[in-house]
Amino acid sequence: EHSMVGGLGSAISEYKSTIAGAPPQLFVGLPDPYGQAGNYDTLLKGFELTAQGVFEKIAYRIKN
Repeated sequence: EHSMVGGLGSAISEYKSTIAGAPPQLFVGLPDPYGQAGNYDTLLKGFELTAQGVFEKIAYRIKN
């Protein structure tokens, strides 16, 4: 549940750029800008950050 822009994934990506042959990276998180409020579970579902949503993003990336 982190921002895709300037978040943890960005820091990891910067580090990985120094490693030859590093595996590809899939960014999963909140889009920029984040402008919604609501129930925690509803927001997770809406941004596809449930376990199923993350699984589907990974599966799609592997297939394509």
